[in-house]
Amino acid sequence: MKPPTGETSCLKSQPPPRPGAVQRILRAISFKRISAVYVWIALIILFGVLRPESFLRFETISIIGSQQAVTALAALGLVLPLAVGAYDLSVGSMIGLASAIAGYLMVNAGVSWPLAVLVAVVVGVAAGSISGLLIVKARIHSLIATLGMSSLMLAALSFVTGDQVIVGLPAAYRAVAGWEIAGIPGPLIYVIVFSLIVWYVLQMTPLGRQIYATGGGRDAAKLAGVDVDRLTVLALAVAGACAALAGILLLSKVSAAQPGVGPEYLLPAFAAVFLGSTQFGSGRFNVWGTIVAVYVLGTGVYGIQLLGGEIWISNAFNGVALLAAVGLAAAQRSRVRGKKES
Repeated sequence: MKPPTGETSCLKSQPPPRPGAVQRILRAISFKRISAVYVWIALIILFGVLRPESFLRFETISIIGSQQAVTALAALGLVLPLAVGAYDLSVGSMIGLASAIAGYLMVNAGVSWPLAVLVAVVVGVAAGSISGLLIVKARIHSLIATLGMSSLMLAALSFVTGDQVIVGLPAAYRAVAGWEIAGIPGPLIYVIVFSLIVWYVLQMTPLGRQIYATGGGRDAAKLAGVDVDRLTVLALAVAGACAALAGILLLSKVSAAQPGVGPEYLLPAFAAVFLGSTQFGSGRFNVWGTIVAVYVLGTGVYGIQLLGGEIWISNAFNGVALLAAVGLAAAQRSRVRGKKES
């Protein structure tokens, strides 16, 4: 005997039962959601077995945390442009240019280090804003616009340094990257602080929701009243600021402004952001996935160095990581899109 129609519709409208606490925990720690964490653990075990005397030390945390801080800041800067659907290929060059500007002002112009840092950050914001305006006003594709800006920055870097290493930085500035708390290096603490700021903006504010909405579909975001052009310029400006801060930190770490430095940070930063987008089940560019990915890749590179690997091996590692990360991100987006359509 069939139940009445009203009863049938009532039964169909009931929501599925919520998963229990154990199911939620298992889902949260599943390989699909945090695969990078499991890869990180595997790398630690691998290098710990192969080089226990040099890898399994507390100093390893300090070394990797400090070494990857510049890449982490650059990657944090890339999260916002990618979240709005733009690529910024100029962050590596901006790292070098900011380092050169701050170094030149301190050593050759006698400017105090706080003012030199401020000028470098302002240059980063200005350069990022110009890239953004080229994208939204001149309608130049972000890849072309930022690639052109990158070339101009490299020219400016060569001009500022005169193709010579700038040394003789004040001791107070060298201490910016030289401090630590309970064995945790200052550069890693900077990364944590900036990560919290970017995370808060993206996840806890209307601005962050508008940024993700823009990346999800510019036309739909426009119809919803979002000023997508303004957000694109803002995202590129923030990327420029983060790249400048990364350059300032690099300058303090190495105590010299070098004419050829910067572009080598672009590849690992992009690899980290794309790999991070596959983590924590978000399917979108996010802060904590990016930071985990930075240190997964950093652990791999450091382990290869301990094993005596040549420089080309580290470059190949980052290249393969980028290709794999982009492939994983594309596959995850396709999977999410398929679920929405079904």
